[in-house]
This record gives sequence, C-alpha cells and structure tokens, in this order.
Amino acid sequence: MLHRLRLLLPSLLLGAAMSTTSTASAQIAHWSPESGGNGHWYCVVSFAPYLGWQAPHNYAESIGAHLVSLGTREERDFVFASIVNAEWIWFSSSGPFIGAVQDHNAPDFVEPDGGWRWIDGTPWTWNPWEDGPAPDGTCETADECVLRFANPNCDAIASSWCDDAPMLPLCPGCEGEIAPYYAVIEFEIDCDGNGLVDFGERLMNPSLDANQDGILDHCECRADLDQSGTIDSSDLMLLLNAWGTAAAPSEGDIDGDGVITGSDVVILLDKWGPCQSCLVC
Repeated sequence: MLHRLRLLLPSLLLGAAMSTTSTASAQIAHWSPESGGNGHWYCVVSFAPYLGWQAPHNYAESIGAHLVSLGTREERDFVFASIVNAEWIWFSSSGPFIGAVQDHNAPDFVEPDGGWRWIDGTPWTWNPWEDGPAPDGTCETADECVLRFANPNCDAIASSWCDDAPMLPLCPGCEGEIAPYYAVIEFEIDCDGNGLVDFGERLMNPSLDANQDGILDHCECRADLDQSGTIDSSDLMLLLNAWGTAAAPSEGDIDGDGVITGSDVVILLDKWGPCQSCLVC
C-alpha cells in the first residue's frame, strides 16, 4: 500500500527550505517560530483515490509524522496559504485530507459538527467551519468520518470542508475532475530537544541521518541491542559476550568502528535506561 504514496519534496532538496513566505505552489512549508508559528513542518502526499484516508494516515505515522492537526485558525490559514492553495492540488472538488475524525459514538456526536477530534490529541478548541458551513454529511452510515478541505463550487477556499468515510471518498466531484487525492502531513518530533524539528534538520543537512532511516543518527537507540525499548543489563551482557569481535551496529558495534571494544561499553552505559529514539513519540 505505501508504495502507492508519493512524498512531494522536489524543490527542497535543491535549495533552502521554504518558510511562511512559501509560494502557493509549494509542496512543503515551515511555520517558523520567528514568524509566530509552532516550528512544525508541513508537506503534501499524493495517493490513489481508492486507498481512502487510512493510507496517508498510516504512511504519515510510519515516517514520524501525522495528518495535520489545525489546532488554531492561524495554523489553518498558514497551511492553506502555503501549501493547500495550489492549482495542482485542486484537480478534484475535494481537497487534501487532514487529521480530523468525527467519532459517531462520541458522547458529543451530533450532525454535522459534533464529535470531531484531532488525530494527535490536539485540543479541539475552535470551530474550523466558523467562517462557512459545517461539513456536508456524506458518510452517516460509517462509524466515523474524516475531514478534508473542499471546494464545493470548484474554487478552493480555506473555510470550506467535506467529510468522507475513511475508506471510500464520497465527497461530490466537479464535472470532468481528475483522480489523484492528497493529504497534508505534519512533522513535529524533536528527538534531542534542541528546539528544531527533526524533519527540518534532516532536510537541511542530510548528513545528520547518514543511514537514511528517518531518525537523526545521534538520536538512534543503537545500544538497545535486544530491542526491548530499554538499555539495561541484558544489552550489556550481549555486548560483553561479543567482546573483541567484528560486528554490525545492531550486534554491539555501537560506535561503528567495526569491532566491539570499551568505547562501545562507554556509549551503552551513557545511554542506560529507557530508549528515547523513536519515529512516533
């Protein structure tokens, strides 16, 4: 399934990352703290329509992100202006999926505007459709609905929405529309707590993720040899049992010099305790 999704990042790999001054055709944007933002990064994925909402949701989590949660009107406006309001996205009357879910079993569920939640737990503190109509109910028979930007008049506007069933796009289409669907994903993990989102650090300096596994190299939990989630005596015993032998990093060569020595023990002891490296924290 994941091979049918495509991360659209062409211009960023060739030059400086885009910020709040991103053009409308940008596929990626950074809402910088200097401009009043949260420091998060946002980009667009495309996927086959028949895969529904679940495919980009799973894909986002697999790369350490999540479908975008528009926790404030300002975040909605930034995301729309910087990457959603682009002609190449609006082949369809339904714009990109976002990380909003309407739980039909929730105590506060009522059509059309009750029971909505942000997928990552961001508080639902404002009404996304306060500037326009609540989403057109098209999936009442499902256990939950998901939200996407919409252009019911075939014109993209920030405050227009449509809700779909997660596995079957149901929002009405424009005459002659073309097939591809999109979703907006958000990156916010800062594994080392330095105030910079890992995605942006990797994008601007690929050498920070030399093995290209999506985790900053200095954040990887290489000392967790038994993959238990904790660096403890079991890992130390595995390392000592292989002392002096040539090994791969996963076998105890934590410093990557090709052989297990005292320097590997020092690193393991320094990282002792719960493993903090992860894609989705």
